[in-house]
Amino acid sequence: MSCSLTRRLVGFRQSLERVMGARRSFLAACNRLTISVAARRETDRMKARTTEVPEPLDEGVLTIFVDGSMRESPRRGGIGICFVWIDADGNESEPWDHALPATAGATNQQMELEAPYQALRLALSSRAPFQLEDFHKIEIRTDSLYVKEGVGTAINYWSKNRWTTREGNAVQNVPDWKNLLRMMRRLREEHRLPVNFEWKKGKKGRHAKAVDKLAKQSSESPSFGRSRTTALRKKVTKEKVDPGSVRMEGQTIAIRIVEARYLGPPHNRTRYRFEVIDEESPYFGKVDFAESELELKRGHMYLVCMNDVPATPRIVDLVEELEENLGPLVDALRKVGHPATAREVADALGKAGTEMSTDAVKRRLDRLAEDSEMVMRLRSVTKGRAYVYAPVVGEE
Repeated sequence: MSCSLTRRLVGFRQSLERVMGARRSFLAACNRLTISVAARRETDRMKARTTEVPEPLDEGVLTIFVDGSMRESPRRGGIGICFVWIDADGNESEPWDHALPATAGATNQQMELEAPYQALRLALSSRAPFQLEDFHKIEIRTDSLYVKEGVGTAINYWSKNRWTTREGNAVQNVPDWKNLLRMMRRLREEHRLPVNFEWKKGKKGRHAKAVDKLAKQSSESPSFGRSRTTALRKKVTKEKVDPGSVRMEGQTIAIRIVEARYLGPPHNRTRYRFEVIDEESPYFGKVDFAESELELKRGHMYLVCMNDVPATPRIVDLVEELEENLGPLVDALRKVGHPATAREVADALGKAGTEMSTDAVKRRLDRLAEDSEMVMRLRSVTKGRAYVYAPVVGEE
């Protein structure tokens, strides 16, 4: 009997070794396949980049391709940078690519401006795989007309006129313009290198497509604390922003503040994006911009006086802050018939013909629970669960 048990144990051990050997072979094959696929993808990427129509490069010129991008919900910006040049042997260098971490809350224009600024910073850094003394010019290639057309005006007019346009409006993104001009001035003074901008339409050419991909990757990456401060609320109207759609006629009009962006020195004003909520106004539902020295809060509604200069839209006076009619929320809460979450109230509002996001409903229900005797919040500690709201029942 002991011999039989011994033979069984030997057989079991041999079977186990065969299974483990097959497992090792399978894992090795998977690893080879993974490496092969990754290598093939990298080869295809490099092949696609090298078989694209090449962009012409000039000898003695450091060419920098830049691009900025922005993705919504949540708003995040990214930038892509690619350095190329003609080396000592007369051949095009290997591209030196960069994709910086994302910037939370940034606009597309801000990223289009930050891309050349960061590129020039990298060119001045000790990490650069080239010597600036080998070049007589830096050429930045961008597909942003905002940057290409604005840089000359920024140098020759805006910076000499307190960053104000010819129409008297405050220049947008002043800190970004100042950073870019400062870096250009440093390269000119320290290295005698002029910085020129060249505009190229669309994403044509291998390096232009490469920085476009880098910028999108950048916008999808972690921000690591990089952010732009913008006070923003979702607009109620379905109209898109249309600058100049609300004509300045010295009118008194009811508006809701969608976005507030402080312009800083030397203007010390705030640029507001607003929507017209006055149903009697011919501009009802329009979304436009105006600047003001008044302090208005995003998401709040106001009766304001506008100026009468169409070229320089201003909110010149505050008549009163308007209270929002929150009665429909209370009615929707009552129709639900039981203590409800903000999502359930939002669904009830939608069935009644009023579209409102769950977050917007929650903010208003919280305000009613804190500032009125119409709604009460039944659970003060969520512990991972949503708050529940109920209408206050009056005494008979």
